[in-house]
This record gives sequence, structure tokens and C-alpha cells, in this order.
Amino acid sequence: SALLTDEMILSGTFETRLQVDRRRIQVNNATLTGAMYTPLHQARMQADTTVSLLQDRLQDPAFEEVLDQLNEGIALGKLYGGFSRVRMAELYCWSILTGMFPESVPLIPDDRMLQALVFLQEAETLAAIAGLEEIRLAAIAGQARVHLWLRNFPQAATLAAEVPRDFVHWAEFSQNDPAQYNEMYMFTWGDIQAIRWTVGNGTTQTRENVKQEHIDEFLSQN
Repeated sequence: SALLTDEMILSGTFETRLQVDRRRIQVNNATLTGAMYTPLHQARMQADTTVSLLQDRLQDPAFEEVLDQLNEGIALGKLYGGFSRVRMAELYCWSILTGMFPESVPLIPDDRMLQALVFLQEAETLAAIAGLEEIRLAAIAGQARVHLWLRNFPQAATLAAEVPRDFVHWAEFSQNDPAQYNEMYMFTWGDIQAIRWTVGNGTTQTRENVKQEHIDEFLSQN
């Protein structure tokens, strides 16, 4: 999605990724399955499962001393559950969640976005109660993104105004297991993988001379 929206540009030469960067994606593009569709489902499944497991422990006396951590995990799971659904809605015309009761058919993007909105609103409420300001702001930013998609522009603007312009929510990087790698970190810092993605400096004709406003910050971090 970062390549598709010009947040970043491709520094490698894989043709399947070039299709995304140039917005000329072929129907047989296998990269979209392994690098986007499958990881999105993994993120959504892990987030939803985490919320379910932690909610089951809230009334367990054995977990009384770690209720704060349980509540933080639930809020974070709701946040990632919401954002994974936002990505599915933005990137796929039919947002399929296989085996998810009670869904018997795929949801179209607007309906998936409305589902994501519920998750993000729950994340905001839980984070506010627990005093988790970073998660709360990230949930509000996600809600603004949903309303922007749904063309509810006044609501999107009102929500976005609540989030400081310099706000960043950090998604932690893990080397525990390939399924947990943060590919944005991996591809932009060259950790484990070669550097695959970068930001445009306005001089690359094959990338339509894209220049991002955060180019200086990106370069200052080597």
C-alpha cells in the first residue's frame, strides 16, 4: 500500500513490485498474495485471537496482578484488528475473511470499513480508560482514515484534527520468526533483507519524478 499510494517508491527491480509502484498491476501478480494478502490475514487473525484470549483471562484470579497488561493487549489487538480491516478494504474489492463466523460471503470495501470503524472505536475507548494515549491517538487516526474512505469528509477532518501532526505510532520489529518480521522496517533499513523500498527525491523518471516531503528526514537517518 505504501508503494501504491506513493508514500514510498521501489528501489529494487522485481517486476511484480514495479507493477504496484506504477499502478499497472496484472491479475497474475503473485507478490500481492505472499507479500500483502497473506500477511494482512495473519495480522488480523493474530490480533483477533489475542483479544479473545486476553478477554477470557480478565475474570481469572490468577491474572489479577497483570490486569493493566491484559487491558493494554486488548486495546492494541482491537487497534491492529481495525487497521488490518482498513487495509483489506482499501486494497481489495472483495474483502474475504475465510472461516470468520458469522460471515458467509465476502464484504465489499465500504462494509469492511464500517466493521473496521467499530474495532477502532473500541480501541479508542479501551485506551482512554487505561490511559494509553499513543493507542488512543492511533485509533482516532484510523477512524479518520475510515471516514475519508467513506467520503464523510467533515467527520474525517474533525477526527484528524485531534491527532498532532507529528504523531507516530511505532509498530515494533521482531526477529523471532519470519511470520513476525516487519517488512517496512526490513525493506527500508536493509535488516535481514536488502533495501527494497525508499522515498523519492524527485529525480527518478521511471518513478514519475516523485518527491516526498519527508525525504530529508529519511536521508538523515541513513
